[in-house]
Amino acid sequence: MIKKMIRFTDSDQIIECCQLCQTFKSDIDLHSQKGFRMRIDAKSLLGMMSVHPGTLLNLFIDGEDEQDAAERFRAYEVRV
Repeated sequence: MIKKMIRFTDSDQIIECCQLCQTFKSDIDLHSQKGFRMRIDAKSLLGMMSVHPGTLLNLFIDGEDEQDAAERFRAYEVRV
């Protein structure tokens, strides 16, 4: 399992991310960094549209192609 901290700057990035996630076999989920619990299947466009641009999120990737998927998410990664 790979965990990354990510942030989207606009809704176009959210849609692009969802389309990218759909190309992988791995499970890809987003979890909120805030106090409330939010878990979104990143392959679900409806779920992804509930993400507000600028929100700090944890990205979890788990599966057979997780390394390849992790490389593709570098554009959204936040360094702390």
